[in-house]
Amino acid sequence: MVIPVDTHADALRALAAGQHDYALVANLPALYLSRELGLTNLMPVARPFALRYGYAVRQGDANLLAKFSEGLAILKNTGRHQAIYDKWLGPLEGREGIPWQKVGQIGAALSALLLLILGAIVIWNRMLKREVAARTAELHQHQQQLIQADKMASLGVLVSGVAHEINNPSSLLLLNLPVLRDAFADAEPILEAHYRDHGDFPLGGLPYSRMREEIPGMIDDMQEGTRRIKRIVGDLKDFARQGGDEQAESFDLNTMVATAVRLVDNSIRQATSRFETHYASDLPALSGNAQRIEQVVINLVLNACQALEQPA
Repeated sequence: MVIPVDTHADALRALAAGQHDYALVANLPALYLSRELGLTNLMPVARPFALRYGYAVRQGDANLLAKFSEGLAILKNTGRHQAIYDKWLGPLEGREGIPWQKVGQIGAALSALLLLILGAIVIWNRMLKREVAARTAELHQHQQQLIQADKMASLGVLVSGVAHEINNPSSLLLLNLPVLRDAFADAEPILEAHYRDHGDFPLGGLPYSRMREEIPGMIDDMQEGTRRIKRIVGDLKDFARQGGDEQAESFDLNTMVATAVRLVDNSIRQATSRFETHYASDLPALSGNAQRIEQVVINLVLNACQALEQPA
């Protein structure tokens, strides 16, 4: 037999007092009232069924209805509606099953950890690539240095052989040019007498009146050029000579700089027409490896020439 009552509380009190066998009430209100009224001898025995609640206002009170609707919409959009529900009604439901909220939190933590590990792996991979690139460039530079050193060693052998071949004709010119100067000086009175008696005549394809002024200068120029060739060859031989760091000798810095400039004279003239050298006077003699210091000066001059974007 069904016995109706006025409120949920009346039904629950009657049931707790043993007056009836069961009560048909809404699940959440019954759970809330059982806790508030201290009714500990009651137990839900059936699964709750869906029951939709609503709200109402007096007919025609559209403003109040709009405020209710707007407030509930704000609560739902901001998540406060679910938070309020979980705070006040969630503990009463006694939910069983998978705690999806905790699972989501754990999943989010694991995802963040995996992203962190992945980011660390990516950063480490990039650093490793940069390190490999730097090591590769360093090895390439060392390889180029070894190749250059081997070229310099081969160049030293080649220069020594070429210098020996050049020295022979240079020495012959230096020996014969003074003889030619003396021969022209001895023949000059005879040529002058012939010029006075018979007038101008060709000598070497040019008039004697011009050649008698040109020949001494030509011989001097040839002799000076031969001396310059001999100096350059000597500088190349000294430059190509292999020596260790332990070799120490006394040398004049100005002489060494002048030698270095002669060796790169062609590069200087191709790079600029405004190259000047200023040598200090009364420099003391230095002790060390002149060849290595000469190499430093040559490198400085060549670097300066290469730094010019266009001939100046």
